[in-house]
Amino acid sequence: MSSIFQPLAEAILVDQPGDPVDYMVRYLVSNRSDLRHLVVKETLEVQDTFGRAAVPLVDHPLLDKIAELEKGLAAENRLRRKQLKAAAAEYTALEQRLAEQEARLVAAGMLSDESMTPELVRFLEWEEGERLASVADPKDTEDFKFRHYRSVPRFTPQCVAHPAAPVRNPRSCTSERACAGTRRC
Repeated sequence: MSSIFQPLAEAILVDQPGDPVDYMVRYLVSNRSDLRHLVVKETLEVQDTFGRAAVPLVDHPLLDKIAELEKGLAAENRLRRKQLKAAAAEYTALEQRLAEQEARLVAAGMLSDESMTPELVRFLEWEEGERLASVADPKDTEDFKFRHYRSVPRFTPQCVAHPAAPVRNPRSCTSERACAGTRRC
């Protein structure tokens, strides 16, 4: 406390102001930034308790500035609440759309990336290659296209025994027993 009041007492003795209380408040506000919020708080409490007339005229600009800042803050908070509400509505709509899209994928027989194992990814890649290489069939319709497979997937149980061997006859590789025997896929 002496670090606050020692310089203040010296300044009052040197300057000898007409109103020492007003001088003390001004000194503390101008020289002690950590005490400014206390002075402002006390000024607002005096205004709330006794009205604006009880506050010294020199503090009226401070009260006006506080009121102006409070109005600006209220307007900014309203804008932020509107933006937050709009963002929440957009987020909800996107979540709903995502759920609908995932439901469509599941209904179409496709799985999401999270549930796809590496083997399934390899199978889907192989299947896409077979689809692209499949020749047109006279029985094809607009809704359904027949596929002509050139091979069986190398990673299926039928061909695990010989993963590097070329497929000669896909029909000959129908079981692990056939692959494990003399016939190769």
